[in-house]
Formats: sequence, C-alpha cells, structure tokens
Amino acid sequence: MGIFHMKVLQPGSPAALWFGFKADEFAVGSYLWVQGNNVYVPFIASERPGEGNVTRLFKSINDRGFTVIVPIPFPKMEEILRHLGFEQGLDYSFEHQEHVEVWIRDPQEGVVPTEPDELLAGFVSHPRSPWVRTRHGYSMIGSQEQMKQLMGEVLGTNGSQRRST
Repeated sequence: MGIFHMKVLQPGSPAALWFGFKADEFAVGSYLWVQGNNVYVPFIASERPGEGNVTRLFKSINDRGFTVIVPIPFPKMEEILRHLGFEQGLDYSFEHQEHVEVWIRDPQEGVVPTEPDELLAGFVSHPRSPWVRTRHGYSMIGSQEQMKQLMGEVLGTNGSQRRST
C-alpha cells in the first residue's frame, strides 16, 4: 500500500469517534482524511464555536501519535492554528498542480501512532510521516519529480487505478 492510500472520515463514524470526531460537536459536511500517520483536516465546522471542540479534536489526534495537517485554512482557523502551535508550510497538490499552504502540528516526541484494529486497519501502514521539517516549514519527502513518480506507481500507469500490494 502506498502512502497516498487514504480513508475519509465523517463525524460520528466508528473510526472518526476513535479520533474524537463527534457528530454532535461538528457540523454536517465536516470531514477528515487519514493518510499514513497524518490526519488531514480540509474542512470542519464546530456546532458550538468557541467551546473547544476543535482544540480537543486536534489534541486527541496528536495524543494518538498522528500529525494534524490543515490545508488552506480560512482566516479564523489560521488564528486558531497559530494559537495552538501549528507551523505553516507548503504541500504539492497533484490535483491543482501547484504548491498549497498547509498548517502542521506533530504529536509530542516519542508518541508512536496507534491504530484501532478494525477501524483503520491497513490505512496507517507506513512507518513514518512523509513530511519533513525544513527551514521554510514542512515539505513532503522527495522532490516534485520523485513525488510524481511515486504517485504514478501508486496509481498505476494509466493514473486511474491504485496499484495493489
């Protein structure tokens, strides 16, 4: 399985609850995705803003040994991320064929990612994050060409199917 295999989580699903992503705390349409030991937060909206739902979610994700990554946050979310100690970086988006802004917070040193056996089995499979800290923030491991080559290997030669391992 390649590092690009992912699982989308909606609030209240069994895997989402394991991370603390509760349906009564986050609005319909909110979602996360898990890719390796990273949890991406492309869109979440708290049902009760200002009550700490987002802070608790991010802490829960980090406490389980996962890196939290928030791509292209809205200005209000960016304020929250700065306050919570996230660092700004860039990620190459294959979909948009350009670099996009991301905000990242790693788990505490020494915390190893854990996996709920039946809930995320197979989705948390690589031994380390594909993110590396650079003097300009964070970046995916490898050059843009290496990442395109890896993505081609994961998707297969025609780019439309995942390669089975």
